[in-house]
Amino acid sequence: MKFSRLLLFPLLLILSSQSYATIIETVHLEFESGAEWNGTITFNDGYEGMIATEGYLTGGVHSFNEYFSWTWWHGTSQPNPQDFNSDGYYTDWLMNLAYPDYTMYIGLSWDVLASVAAGSVQFVLLQDNYYSGNQAYDDLLTDYSVDVPAPAGVGLIALGLLALMRRRA
Repeated sequence: MKFSRLLLFPLLLILSSQSYATIIETVHLEFESGAEWNGTITFNDGYEGMIATEGYLTGGVHSFNEYFSWTWWHGTSQPNPQDFNSDGYYTDWLMNLAYPDYTMYIGLSWDVLASVAAGSVQFVLLQDNYYSGNQAYDDLLTDYSVDVPAPAGVGLIALGLLALMRRRA
């Protein structure tokens, strides 16, 4: 059996197997007050719920400098994700401290199907600061951006293996 066929089987096995992966997004949020949140949000596979966050809310008219490291549904061990207000979007909150000690939270809503299709989270900007903003300060989310990740390592490995197989043939 040729060396190339020996490599082809494991490659096909890797590419065809279903796996569970978390999605880590680098996110920038902008608020009406001029405040900005910068950090990472970790989602379950397929954007099916937030499970972690790490970032800072800074600036704005309130001169924020607040660290966020907790998400509501995951942190309180409740079903995650949830369409909490039945509008068709998943909702969760970034928290500055764990329950019951938090003093600030940022509500975020996202479209799961659009996120999967785009390959990055697609937040929904609602006119409700509880689901789309910093409710404690009546500060609506006005814009966001998400860094697009680099190509997956498996794809690069596959290209390298294909090149190796072609060279040997």
